[in-house]
Amino acid sequence: MKNRIMNKLRSKAGASITFALLLFLVCAVLCSVIVAAASAAAGRMSKIVQSEETYYAVTSAAEMMKKMLDGKTVSIVKVTRTEYDTPYTNGNPGAATQAAAPTEYYYLIADENPSDVLVNHTFKSGTSDDSFLVDSVVIDTIPKDAAKHIKDETSLTTRELKITSSYNFSPKPGYDVLAVTVNENLDYSDGKIKLTLYNTYKSDGSVNTGTSGYTMLLEFGADKIITNSTRTEEISSTTTGNNTYTIRSEKTDIEIKSYTWHLTAGRASL
Repeated sequence: MKNRIMNKLRSKAGASITFALLLFLVCAVLCSVIVAAASAAAGRMSKIVQSEETYYAVTSAAEMMKKMLDGKTVSIVKVTRTEYDTPYTNGNPGAATQAAAPTEYYYLIADENPSDVLVNHTFKSGTSDDSFLVDSVVIDTIPKDAAKHIKDETSLTTRELKITSSYNFSPKPGYDVLAVTVNENLDYSDGKIKLTLYNTYKSDGSVNTGTSGYTMLLEFGADKIITNSTRTEEISSTTTGNNTYTIRSEKTDIEIKSYTWHLTAGRASL
């Protein structure tokens, strides 16, 4: 009996199935660990991709805004024309009197410094300068729009601008993953422009109110230069009697307020 038990213990019969079951158990545990790790890594990767999309969308929009504003100059030109009549007797001038009420005109001229403005423009009606009149000029850039508000003495508070893309791989219809919203603030008293940029949509495709995603704040300060110039020219002469005549002249006073914007601050947050 004793020998039979010892022989049974020493026997190798049936060992292969036990080893196979043990190996299967080890493989199952390892597979579970690998699958769990892969799932976690996939989740992290999807979040990284999403985070990079939101980051690059906002930073690309910020770079575009910088190119549109940084170093750009717009001049607000105020032209005041006043006519005077000066009587002459035997060639000697008398006291000049104002012939009519002064007339004022405003112009917006971009990308020219004050000296160039005075050289390149005559500010006479019926000339090409009329295209720069404040009510005629095309407001097609943020600096021009800012100059118009400064001239009108009106500020901007969180005016909303939209930047969209043609990206076609969004997770749901109508969800532009690269879309960015820009809130613009302008203080007309000093010309400072503040832009807040953030992702238009949240990760689930719902509209973002600026509380999630990536956000950047850009501030552009305005350097102001004021230049004044006066021009006077004779426009007509009328004979009033023997050795007497009157000369009408026009005095043109030109005031140029030039604003140049520069990026003065920028910060980001998640």
